[in-house]
Amino acid sequence: MVKAMLIKLNQIGTLIGNIADMTVALDTGQLTSKYRAAARV
Repeated sequence: MVKAMLIKLNQIGTLIGNIADMTVALDTGQLTSKYRAAARV
């Protein structure tokens, strides 16, 4: 029972980590596109 709870927590942690990685990737993507737009001007 405890083991099942730990596995569940681990899965939730991985999910949160993946979402965090995705948001960072989106943020950096937006930043680079902003710099590209600024460089063109």
